[in-house]
Parts: sequence; structure tokens; C-alpha cells
Amino acid sequence: MIVPTDYGLVLKKLEFPSIEEFQRRVEERAETTDLSPGEVDQLVHEARDADE
Repeated sequence: MIVPTDYGLVLKKLEFPSIEEFQRRVEERAETTDLSPGEVDQLVHEARDADE
């Protein structure tokens, strides 16, 4: 990630979870939400479109 500062640009390494860790997190949160998988998919697509 590139972060602008008053002194220039700072490059910051992003750490992403493994696929297994990501899947575990999604499964944990799925138990506490009323969203269907289709609704989650729609929200992801909307967020991606907003970033473009």
C-alpha cells in the first residue's frame, strides 16, 4: 500500500490471512449475521464497484 505523507510516500506491506484463516473468519461471522450468501456476494460486488 502506498501512503502519502508530508515528507513523501511510504510503502507499507500488507499482510493478508491465509485462505484457511479467511474462510474460518467468514464462517465465524456467518453465525452472527442474518445475511444470506447471495446478499454477502452482492455487498462484495458493490464494494468493489465503489472502489473503481
